[in-house]
Amino acid sequence: MATVNTNDLRIKNSKNYIDSLNQDGVAKSYVFVGRAQPWVDENNPPIPQNNNVEFYNTWDNIFTLKRINDIDAYHMIPRTNWTSGEVYDRYQHNYTDVNLSYTGASNIYDARFIVINRLNYVYVCLDNNNNTPSTVEPLDAGTSAFFTSDGYQWMRVYNVSSNQLVNYSTNNFIPVITNSRNLKPAGEVYTVLIDSPGFGYTINPAGISNQNNEYYVKIDGDGSGAIAKVTINNSGISKVEVVRSGIDYTFASVNFVANNVYSTLADLDKAVNALNPEGNGGFRSTVVISPPGGWGYDLIRQMGGTRVGIFSNLGYATFEDYFPASFRQVGIMQNFDYTGSNTDPIQVCHAMKTSSIDNGTSFLVGQKITQEVLVPVNTSGTERLVIKNANGFVVGWDAINQVIRYTQSSANVDTDGELYKFQGTNAVTQGSLSVNVDLTYSGSLTGITFVNGYSTLGVTKYSGLMTYLSNISPVVRDPDQSERINLVIAF
Repeated sequence: MATVNTNDLRIKNSKNYIDSLNQDGVAKSYVFVGRAQPWVDENNPPIPQNNNVEFYNTWDNIFTLKRINDIDAYHMIPRTNWTSGEVYDRYQHNYTDVNLSYTGASNIYDARFIVINRLNYVYVCLDNNNNTPSTVEPLDAGTSAFFTSDGYQWMRVYNVSSNQLVNYSTNNFIPVITNSRNLKPAGEVYTVLIDSPGFGYTINPAGISNQNNEYYVKIDGDGSGAIAKVTINNSGISKVEVVRSGIDYTFASVNFVANNVYSTLADLDKAVNALNPEGNGGFRSTVVISPPGGWGYDLIRQMGGTRVGIFSNLGYATFEDYFPASFRQVGIMQNFDYTGSNTDPIQVCHAMKTSSIDNGTSFLVGQKITQEVLVPVNTSGTERLVIKNANGFVVGWDAINQVIRYTQSSANVDTDGELYKFQGTNAVTQGSLSVNVDLTYSGSLTGITFVNGYSTLGVTKYSGLMTYLSNISPVVRDPDQSERINLVIAF
């Protein structure tokens, strides 16, 4: 059985993903950053594994979340800035493994037929002048297909504003902006490609006194109204130009034969004075069919917007409690459960309120902390308390409020392989620094709720879906830095 995962499935998945970011008008998806502890090789992060171990470990290492709103997500397409001297693919409805584009694409979504110019207009290339270099930048802001003097045929499909280009683009991708689309009727015809020019066609047909190297012919098919002008040169067909685009075509052909061609549009419209162009009948052509619904109808589908761009500005306020924490993972968590209010900020990592610490003394972010804890152990039916070590990584130190933020993961197990929670009255140490937890404090500080000195989480860890994860080399921050997270997810 021969099957294919269609382009439409990829588009549907990308649309569904954007729709899933916000449900019932409420954003339930978040960009996260995490992992304070180093990789084995900081310059070569490991490839994320697609399993539950990675899911658990990632949750353990998250230390901040930023809500994704509707305006933060766009369908994306490859960014091709128009450049003189480049050969661009033409849009064609029938690329296959044996009918490749100029750049070798067998799938229209892989073809290089979309460009953005210096005015931020986005065009589709309808004809590339038989695979020759483009030397004249398309600049027409109108709605009609047009030719430039280098023989290329273009049509503007939408515009990208300067703000959108700055905030929602990358070096390699631009957003699909549907509210500026150029909407055209379904089934219009713009381009006819010459597959074989034939020979023996005459410029002196019987019935007219003057030479005639141009004929008008109706474009046949399931639509109506399309007319082509056919040019004869050296007894072969050298050019076919669509002079009326018609509507509603899903297939079409140019039947350039006797009694189907005319010397003028007026004759064709009246169906009078039909001519015989003679020839060997070897002329073959491909009438290029517009995308379903017409250009602009479903711009995301037509542009191949199978990638989703998520843009999140993790400003200083998001990170102020984590300076100078570096992070090594970014991703997206969706639809997790809240243990309290889902208003920002949501407490996702652990914290403890400490007692007073000397001025100028601080915990080092990204470094290990330890606390001796008493753990009950049952031996031969007798329970006794033994000393174990709770370990964690500091991801934030709030010197004003005397708050340590930290994560605990599989990297923080004790020598017996167990992970112990920070608890009780014993001092928390980092090197020679030692401080006690303020067990008398219960309340809220900087969005964190404390009970007897230890925080409660605002989320149910390990719930929800991790729909994107990227392991990266450490991003090291400075005090006034805002992180711009640009994620492009392919479907």
